[in-house]
Amino acid sequence: MNTKKLKITYYFSLTVFSAIMLASTIKYFVQYDQMSAEFIELGYNTLIVIPLAIIKVPGLIAVWYRKHRILYEWANAGFFYVLILGFSAHTSISDGRWPISFICTVALTIAYFTEKHLSKKELSQRAQ
Repeated sequence: MNTKKLKITYYFSLTVFSAIMLASTIKYFVQYDQMSAEFIELGYNTLIVIPLAIIKVPGLIAVWYRKHRILYEWANAGFFYVLILGFSAHTSISDGRWPISFICTVALTIAYFTEKHLSKKELSQRAQ
């Protein structure tokens, strides 16, 4: 795949992922009572609703900024972990709301591996 197609794939998947994360962050703050009830239904403590919403913002910045490799990797790992927990919680109670976490996980995975491929291409082009 050429670099242009890789970049389009990367930015599209990262945009889809980011839009879902930002929407959920806003929902956590605006509809706190509803989200707390959903967290209880999923088997999680409501004490994590606000910290989870807050930490998503710097996580998205780290994923988009990509200058500090360690922050980038940790942000991706954190998002992946949260998405897997959300997906498994929704499927375990069969509430039918698992597709959003699945789509978000797929978008994050595509963005992550596409970025890895782009970074390798950029490094090889610099070496030449």
